[in-house]
Amino acid sequence: MLFRNHVVQSLTCLQNEASALAIESLKGSLMILAKVPYARFVVQKFFESCDDKTAFDSYNEIVLDDLVTNCVGHFVHQSVIRRLETLDIMLCRKLCSDIVGRKNELQDDKYGSQVFITSKNMLRKIGK
Repeated sequence: MLFRNHVVQSLTCLQNEASALAIESLKGSLMILAKVPYARFVVQKFFESCDDKTAFDSYNEIVLDDLVTNCVGHFVHQSVIRRLETLDIMLCRKLCSDIVGRKNELQDDKYGSQVFITSKNMLRKIGK
């Protein structure tokens, strides 16, 4: 039961009709899965593996603010930020700037501080 997420992750990476079907079936459930241990790996792989249009469209389904301080969701938040770097650098810059602007709120949170560091490093990489 524990390793089912590996099957779905592998399926999304195939880049064929089966993976397209798997990716399509995950839409609408990404936010729920992003907060579930092990299922978050599937969401991360989803954003890494799907085509640009699907990733950008699916970004709108994810409520990043709800994931920043979530014990599982913060990993998904960081994955989305990394993917947005290649999809829409202006949006990536805005999201990262918003997170860095919340330094006082996030620096003492175990999970939020990780998102803060990722966002700060991303801004250094892409330029403010």
